[in-house]
Amino acid sequence: MRAARSTSLWLAAALACALTACVGGGDDDDEGERDAQAVGQVATALDAGGELSRLLVPLEASADLGLLGPDVARVRKVQSAITAFRALVANSTCLGVATDGATFLDLTFNACRIAFVLTLDGALHAGVAIEAVGGTPSAVVVSLSSPGLSLAGPVRTRRMAGELTLRHPIRQLGAPVELDAELQVSADDDAPVTASLGAAWTVSGDCVTITAGAQLSGELLGSLGPIALSGDGVQRCREECPTAGSVELSYGRGKLLAWTYTGAGTAIVMGPRGKRVEVPLACAGG
Repeated sequence: MRAARSTSLWLAAALACALTACVGGGDDDDEGERDAQAVGQVATALDAGGELSRLLVPLEASADLGLLGPDVARVRKVQSAITAFRALVANSTCLGVATDGATFLDLTFNACRIAFVLTLDGALHAGVAIEAVGGTPSAVVVSLSSPGLSLAGPVRTRRMAGELTLRHPIRQLGAPVELDAELQVSADDDAPVTASLGAAWTVSGDCVTITAGAQLSGELLGSLGPIALSGDGVQRCREECPTAGSVELSYGRGKLLAWTYTGAGTAIVMGPRGKRVEVPLACAGG
């Protein structure tokens, strides 16, 4: 599955959050209420990717790499990533870095403070490669693995482990970052959910535009699994609700939900048999 990056985790979270409200409700039977509760737990677990995905920004390509030879560009990318990761945390003494200076970096986070209110712990390995066309660097490809990252905030602790592959064109202005991933994500003490992800996105400041797909599985889903998610052109800025984009979700025995984002704190979800449900979104503080 190919598309853009770890922000796809955030998208999956948003989709599952909406499903929680949609399949629940006063007219649902006991089974529906159990389903709603299960998907709510999945939504919370997948929210792990919301902030953890932003940790990958230091590994993106920069235009200057296209002016260098492939080997020199790879060294430059490794060195610039180390600098960017150190700038990401409030105090760089919490960050351990091991590297050969040319092909990989191993990062260890020990109670690192980021974004003022978040604390990051865990380890991340990144292998860096440069694709070239005619001897000119054309893309940065990063293979990532983590035995576990945790991000503790005021409300919940998010966790992620697994493997990702990122690809970002170097000389194409505004080109999306691409991601393929097999991850396990969870929050607080919930059981993990396995997510197979593909996404493509662009980041501008605190805002992300993403097209993505995901398939979710795990015991936590119960009879709802597997869940398939897709989103097209979803735009979201940090601390705001999505302002654009459309979403489709299928679960269980082929039940299908669809909705669009408008920037409002609710979404009108179209369900089976034409059912329409107005769903409060977590981004609105509901």
